[in-house]
Amino acid sequence: MTSYLQFITTMYRNKQDGAELYASLNLFLQDRWRCHETQRQWLETYRGQTADLRATRNLVNYRLKECPDSEVRVSHVEFVPGFLRDVAQKYDIQLPLIEGLLTTEYWSQALKVQSS
Repeated sequence: MTSYLQFITTMYRNKQDGAELYASLNLFLQDRWRCHETQRQWLETYRGQTADLRATRNLVNYRLKECPDSEVRVSHVEFVPGFLRDVAQKYDIQLPLIEGLLTTEYWSQALKVQSS
């Protein structure tokens, strides 16, 4: 389970989805970053998987920091538990069994530690 950036970079290196038409990785990233189909393809790689904490953080970071769609982007930690429940249900992802994982308190503390 990779980050969104890693996913797009791999697409470019493997010459997927027309990557060979781009002169550089940066140009490919600029084009694909906001592409809903690319986002969906990335989330599909999680389908049916059991996510560890790192993969769960990839999902959260995507929504908090990386998500190109401002209407979908979660800008406050209080929305993280709902986002995780929704994406886990939609893509059949088993989240790790960590006490408090689907609480605002957990993510407030986890993200504070992560940014330090």
